[in-house]
Amino acid sequence: MDTQTSPHGPKSTVNQAQIIVFALIMGVVTFAVVAFFLGPVGGPLEDGEPDDALASIFPAILAGQGVVVVAGAFFMRGVLAKKVTGRLDGAREEVAAGVMPAELLTATIISAALVESMGLLGCVGYLLEAKTVYLAAPMIAVALMAFWVPTRSSVGDWLEALS
Repeated sequence: MDTQTSPHGPKSTVNQAQIIVFALIMGVVTFAVVAFFLGPVGGPLEDGEPDDALASIFPAILAGQGVVVVAGAFFMRGVLAKKVTGRLDGAREEVAAGVMPAELLTATIISAALVESMGLLGCVGYLLEAKTVYLAAPMIAVALMAFWVPTRSSVGDWLEALS
């Protein structure tokens, strides 16, 4: 893996950013697969009342958390990415050399980690209640993270959109 150096040490390459995002994706996918094949702890709930108060409010918790983290991820991507606008020429040179600007790397990792939490919570819900609808959360999380996997061209396009 190539890394460029600066007076402050090595810089992250686009390849390293891809590895980080793919690792976050694999965490959600692995947990979802394990949850699906392991099944809910204690077996599925019978139709009717849930066993406890948490099970009755879990859908609202997951939906609320999902809205907050997805909105937060897009907000943080925008706010953190704008920090690169003061040095666009230098950032373009970094991308041309295969180096992901630190501001965009931070935005990518934070946004992916936020939506990862939604995916993991959906897996926990599935383990608790065996409601397949909860597996939508990890699917949405994986789709968003996959969309955000950086490439040289996507990072270059991102920079151009910021200028």
